[in-house]
Amino acid sequence: MPRQSSEYTLSHCIGTSIGSGTLLQSSAGNGVYLTPTREGDVGNCTAPAADVRHIVNATGIINVPKFSKPVMDILASNWRVSGILNVASGSAFTVVSGVDAALNGKNALTQYANQVADKVYGNQCTDDLRKSSGFTCLWLNPAAFGRPADGAFGNLRPGTVYGPGNWTLNAGLSRTFRIKEAQNIEFRAEGTNILNHANFLNPNGNITNSQFGRIQSALPGRVMQFGLKYLF
Repeated sequence: MPRQSSEYTLSHCIGTSIGSGTLLQSSAGNGVYLTPTREGDVGNCTAPAADVRHIVNATGIINVPKFSKPVMDILASNWRVSGILNVASGSAFTVVSGVDAALNGKNALTQYANQVADKVYGNQCTDDLRKSSGFTCLWLNPAAFGRPADGAFGNLRPGTVYGPGNWTLNAGLSRTFRIKEAQNIEFRAEGTNILNHANFLNPNGNITNSQFGRIQSALPGRVMQFGLKYLF
């Protein structure tokens, strides 16, 4: 008989881009709160504990019944098929200026950029992922962001934009073959992302980078493994 279960999670993670226990000032200039008050560094959580609003997980197991015909019984009986579907919306990340616009030496490369237009997302296509130049697919709209004026803080906060969502189907197939009363051979095949679906990572969020707004990487593709175990 098939068995299945599923769950849906709606969440919202809010925090600081730096983390808890960080000082407001530091001579090193890195890993400190950027704005004069901690409130300016509060926003949607970014990696590694990024804000992912929607998550769906579903699992299923099917045990193939025993067949009465000898040939079908040998070939098709007693197989176990399992599957896991993971679906998630995009994760939050921060658009940064890439320069010390604030002129304070704090987090010089990760200070917040300015948002100068409402349409922050581009065409969001991924067709030219491998192009080194002449690309037209942009997840973010470069015209919507700008460098803060010298001595000023950007008007953005952490985690104001979101990357692409993703979904992955993992599956397993197994069966135990009895040789003698106390001897068995177990066969198992497992695959992650068995449909080889492309799950893209967040785009470049540095407005001074020539690849700004462009997706350049993805999660691993299909991975298969097989196993054979002798039990006695």
